[in-house]
Amino acid sequence: QPLRGVAFDAAVSEGDVASGLVAVVATNGRTGYAYREQLEHVEAEVTNPGEAVAYMERLQLQSDETLAQQLTERLPDGASVSAGDAKRFLDVAVRNASASMREGEYTAAWNQGLAELSEALGIPVDELGPILRDAYWAANEAVAERIPVYEADGETQIGEFALGGLA
Repeated sequence: QPLRGVAFDAAVSEGDVASGLVAVVATNGRTGYAYREQLEHVEAEVTNPGEAVAYMERLQLQSDETLAQQLTERLPDGASVSAGDAKRFLDVAVRNASASMREGEYTAAWNQGLAELSEALGIPVDELGPILRDAYWAANEAVAERIPVYEADGETQIGEFALGGLA
């Protein structure tokens, strides 16, 4: 099965796949293969619980700073967003969300984070909303680590696989 739980097109049999490849779905939606060693290299940074905590703290700080930067670049009239404001938004709208939440609950968490950020910045929700969505996706793209995705031959690149994103 490809990573991220997307159904795999079984048109290619395992015997036709170059050695060391794992099925994945690229950011462009195409199913292909990534080298297992590249996936493992990204994961190798964490080998014990202490390293996991430190790794998550680094990811969250990077996420806070990147979202603040992306928002500041998009805000009108030289307004700026601190990493603390970005952190509060991410805590409310993303980090405190649980896998058991329903879609409407995710929307409510996002809207609550948006309302709090709107109040902190003094920018109306209807003006900040589209800016925040654009900045959020740009920040998510900026922090994700990417590895190439190939056809079954392991040579023809067809896309990229993103690991991580805003934490």
